[in-house]
Amino acid sequence: MRPELSRAALSRAALLRTAALLPAVCLDFGNGVHPAQAATSKFINPLTGDSKASWQSDDKSFDFSVPAGWTVKEEPRGSAGHLISASASRDAGGAELEVVCDLGKFGKSLSEYGTVEKAAERLLAEQPGGKTELLSATKVPGAIKGSFYYLYTYTAGGKACVTKQSVQQGRRYQLTLRNDPAKGAAQQEVDAIVASFNAFPVNFICLGQSNKGDAPVDGSCY
Repeated sequence: MRPELSRAALSRAALLRTAALLPAVCLDFGNGVHPAQAATSKFINPLTGDSKASWQSDDKSFDFSVPAGWTVKEEPRGSAGHLISASASRDAGGAELEVVCDLGKFGKSLSEYGTVEKAAERLLAEQPGGKTELLSATKVPGAIKGSFYYLYTYTAGGKACVTKQSVQQGRRYQLTLRNDPAKGAAQQEVDAIVASFNAFPVNFICLGQSNKGDAPVDGSCY
């Protein structure tokens, strides 16, 4: 695997935490001239043997991880009206998720987007047909100091759902996981996936290229 793809697939939160401990070659940002690509890589914890797959958007603005037994699928840019999107499903069935980045008049932060209660009302109104019930709506801290997310748990279409949202730079980032209570993922697994989802601000050059609907040129996003 090329160094730049290996680095791109690594969670930015993990990269920021461990940068001081990594040799210089691991921090190579690359000089490629080809368009950046979203990347999925598998990692194995040497202490526990647990494995996971981590996915990062092509503009490095958000990432998430799923444990072994899940398959990640990158969606083409613009799919279903989203600027950037990816999905994942549990191989044994019973659970699936989608992670999307939407461009719009969302403001610069969740504070401008509205209170967590108002945002929850909007979220439930966006759900496809079927009875919905909000169970909780809370504000939770993010991986970067000072950042935060809105976290909602609710039922929709007979499934237990959780959505984690962030708003930055006029974009809304959102992970939604739907789980069958009878034959889906364990709550510990759901919690780990939701916790892994992080969104990051990007520089204006990268942002401009990405907002036009194209994968940014390598080296312009960091």
